[in-house]
Amino acid sequence: MSEEYLQNYSYLWDGSQPNWCLSPLPDLVELVVIFKGGADLKSLLVLKSVSAFASLSSKELLEKFKGAKEISIGQMEKNDAEKLMVVLLPRGLQSEIKPLGPRYVIVNRELNSILSIENDEVYRKVKERMLAEGVTVIMPG
Repeated sequence: MSEEYLQNYSYLWDGSQPNWCLSPLPDLVELVVIFKGGADLKSLLVLKSVSAFASLSSKELLEKFKGAKEISIGQMEKNDAEKLMVVLLPRGLQSEIKPLGPRYVIVNRELNSILSIENDEVYRKVKERMLAEGVTVIMPG
């Protein structure tokens, strides 16, 4: 994506429309289950208690993950990941939280609206540019 294309959104940071800002969203993290010796059938069967893996058969779990050193449970809010870690630990599964970085939504304070950009990459680049240009970050609430 070119710098010229990003200029289509320059009103968000150049001051010509001063009511645009960023508002943080809850942090997302990735929860990963760690298998020091590699995943085996016993440990994989415990994963069936996690909704993301509940529909997989024992055979599918083995075919897909046997010997894996780590398996991603998925992306979720940090407090949900911490709760799931507490559930997995007594079942013999060690897990780790991997931060995914801050997230923001583009907000117009005057109109009380959120800007939607259909292309995820463009949206990410615009938010990065807004941060780099020092656009105000407002706290929700």
